[in-house]
Amino acid sequence: MTMIDNSHSLVSASSNGTLHIWRVDLVSSKKDGHKPPSVASSISPSLPSSSSSIGTSPQETAAAVSSFPFSLPGLRRQGVRVAGNGTVVRTLDVGEGSIVCVAHFITESASLVVYATQRGFIHCWDLRMDREAWVLKAPRELGFLTAMTLGTDRHAWLVCGTNRGYLLLYDLRFLLLVKVWRHSSHGPIYRLAAA
Repeated sequence: MTMIDNSHSLVSASSNGTLHIWRVDLVSSKKDGHKPPSVASSISPSLPSSSSSIGTSPQETAAAVSSFPFSLPGLRRQGVRVAGNGTVVRTLDVGEGSIVCVAHFITESASLVVYATQRGFIHCWDLRMDREAWVLKAPRELGFLTAMTLGTDRHAWLVCGTNRGYLLLYDLRFLLLVKVWRHSSHGPIYRLAAA
């Protein structure tokens, strides 16, 4: 679940491949006796929806859920309606397994969807282009990727966490893995945040 930037909405993804967009300011209290309004956009019942992220720009709202990014052009900042079921922008190669973590980042010059696959590839897709901006590979012996975050300073670095407790620091200017640490617990890294 994540908040949509510059709005009163949040997005949740369910295991049946459905994306729900909730307006926080329209949620009623339990004693009102009715359910909060939501808008569901069905993606595909055959695809699990384990990860999601969404962000906004003046031109469009973009999201990535489970196995493919899509856009919701009908989402209105003032309302809760989504026109249709969304438009598929790109379908990922199923040969890399499912998406294990995904994030959306907006910079002054780009709107980026960064996602990691089950096979350890980290992809960056600039939503302004028809191709990927870059692809990185995480060393398999460090475990499966479970979390990631981009640096807040012009997005020049990326940190990924694994299920074996490793943290991987990538320099995105040169697309290189520059440092690897392991958490003392050797436990999985579930969340990362840039400060």
